Amino acid sequence: MVNVTTRGDWKFGGAVAYAFCKHEGSCVFNDSGVLDGSPRFDADSLRNALLADP
Repeated sequence: MVNVTTRGDWKFGGAVAYAFCKHEGSCVFNDSGVLDGSPRFDADSLRNALLADP
């Protein structure tokens, strides 16, 4: 289990979370509701949300 926090821009924190998720093959819980509001992401859906976020 890993906890990733950020102080503003979610791009770096999201990239770190994506790397851990992709490496371990698990999921990311989005308890802050940032990005598309989905409560949970797999690696591919997190990548898509990060790329779609302006």
